[in-house]
Amino acid sequence: MEPADPGEAEQHLRRAAGEVARAGNRWIESFALSEIYWLHARAGNTRNALRGYSSVIEAWYRGGDWANQWLSLRHVFGLFVELEMHRVAATLHGALSAAGAAYALPFLPADSERLNQLVDELRRTLGPAEFAAAVRHGASMRDAEIIGFVLHEIGKLQE
Repeated sequence: MEPADPGEAEQHLRRAAGEVARAGNRWIESFALSEIYWLHARAGNTRNALRGYSSVIEAWYRGGDWANQWLSLRHVFGLFVELEMHRVAATLHGALSAAGAAYALPFLPADSERLNQLVDELRRTLGPAEFAAAVRHGASMRDAEIIGFVLHEIGKLQE
């Protein structure tokens, strides 16, 4: 089976998101939107993907779906690194690690290795002391603080 064309996949996902939104199912809509934003990220539209994730993060938070929230935040972590938002990414890594969600349920088999590479990159870029301080800060955050922090940082990209 050949992989789907990303443009075609996005059309199907947008149609699905619209249908389930009309049916009032924010949960399935958030799944579809999350996949759309991941397609955008993979195509190099990092800022747009990150801005899009804010609505998904809010939906998971309102619905109390932390399993999907952590998965989305792991995507967001990678996008922060791509945008060279190093301290923000390290802080989010600390929050994900404290929650036990930094490496759980990899998206693809190579994702654990990729996450390790991103963390190593952050540690080198920030230096051990600044990296450790950011990780400690993230690990100290409560769930609502983590969400507020991430949404605030995404919001700064729109300014």
